[in-house]
Amino acid sequence: MVKFIKEYVETCDTCCRGKTSHAKPHGPLQPNEVPDGPGQVVTCDFITGLPDVDRYNALQLIADRHGKIIHLIPCTEEIDAEGTADNFIREWFRLYGLPRKIVSDHGPQFSSKLFRAVLKGLGIESAMSTAYHPQTDGQSERWNQEIEAYLRMYCSRRRDDWVKWLPIAEFAFNSHVHSATGYSPFYLMYGFEPQFHIPMLSTAVPSADERREELRQAREDATSALTLAAERMKEYYDHYVRDAPEFKDSQKVWLDTRNFRVPGVSRKLVDRYAGPYLVKRKVGNLAYELKLPKDLALHPVFHVSLLLPHKESQLPGRHPPEPASIEVEGEEEYKVEEVLESQRYGRWKKLQYLVDWMGWGPEHDSWEDTVDLANAPKVVQKFHSTHPDAPSPLNKKTKL
Repeated sequence: MVKFIKEYVETCDTCCRGKTSHAKPHGPLQPNEVPDGPGQVVTCDFITGLPDVDRYNALQLIADRHGKIIHLIPCTEEIDAEGTADNFIREWFRLYGLPRKIVSDHGPQFSSKLFRAVLKGLGIESAMSTAYHPQTDGQSERWNQEIEAYLRMYCSRRRDDWVKWLPIAEFAFNSHVHSATGYSPFYLMYGFEPQFHIPMLSTAVPSADERREELRQAREDATSALTLAAERMKEYYDHYVRDAPEFKDSQKVWLDTRNFRVPGVSRKLVDRYAGPYLVKRKVGNLAYELKLPKDLALHPVFHVSLLLPHKESQLPGRHPPEPASIEVEGEEEYKVEEVLESQRYGRWKKLQYLVDWMGWGPEHDSWEDTVDLANAPKVVQKFHSTHPDAPSPLNKKTKL
């Protein structure tokens, strides 16, 4: 009986969707490679949502993964791939030359064909982080937090002078000793510390050979320190995770919904997992590409920590229910469970309904035009009876 109940619960479709997993997440840390020297691997990211100042409302951050030197470039949230590449050439290439690799997220500026074509033409490898797994580019995420904190502390009360503080912020970060390397980014890049105070007079002038040897030794020390820091970080991180399972092609998995946006539903009441979805292929060491529905606008590659294996039930009659469909005039249609909300959109204020499809989870709810619900008049009528103030064919309101 105990074995039967255990399998019944483990293969319960409703339980797998709705229950929160309290187990350690899957996937040990895979530290990023440690470059041999400065300028080889750089990261790029954006800080958005800043106040409009001098036509700028965003910030582009470019950082070196070895020496940790950064450059802060004011820009706008509307910046495209061409503007991103132009900033890189103007603010980084002219100083340090071409890197071997650029690490970024899946922002439209970096994933566009134009940006990737530019990198390919220059012989630069593009390494984009896994969707919803910012640890891939943890360096940029950490810098973003530090820079935002700096600007919060030094900007005026009206926050209308953050642009003028960028050179000072950049200098402060680049001249500060980094905990991972034991040196300042400025020293590892240029071989000397910047002068920002009145020094004690000294007649000792090191020779060029001594200066070159000091810089070589400092960069070797930085590489060793970065390798040691990566090992310590992995040891600490792996203490809180489980070994990653190996998913095979065409295997079914549950997908964590923490990054889903479900219109009209409280986040606390959304199913914790969606699916099950089929695995298409393995990408890298700890990521998988899934076969997602066309209306699920998500990048299909996910880190293993967001996936759980789906267990097929061996009990009679316990197979997960398939979404029901009906045939109307020779065409297959899905049944409407409920209309959740209505709105008017676009220039012509067309009426749309947010539909809950029978047999599908809330992550598949979709906005449909009125004409697409012609075969579900009773469901639409029930919605308007319950919500008389919602936008309707007779009510010209734009939203509830």
